[in-house]
Amino acid sequence: MAENLTVTSLLARGLISNADIAAAVTAYLSAPETTAYPLGDQFALDLCTAVAAHPFTVKTLKHGQAGVSARRAAVRTALMLARPEKR
Repeated sequence: MAENLTVTSLLARGLISNADIAAAVTAYLSAPETTAYPLGDQFALDLCTAVAAHPFTVKTLKHGQAGVSARRAAVRTALMLARPEKR
C-alpha cells in the first residue's frame, strides 16, 4: 500500500470506518486544538492542522449563522481530504 493516503482512500480500503470519521468530527468540534487523534488501529490525524488546511471549512466554522449540520459537513470534508500518519 502506498504511503500517505487520504482518509477517503483509507475508508475505501476498509482500513478505517465511518464511525472513526464521525468520532473525529465530534472530537474536533468539541476540542478544535486536538492534534494526534486515532483513526482505526493504525492511523492518527492532526485534526487541528487538517481543518486549518481547508479554507472553506475554516470560513464555514467562522460564519456565525452556520448550523450544526453545516459545521459537521465542513469538518468531515476537511478530514476526508487529509492524510493521516501511520502509528
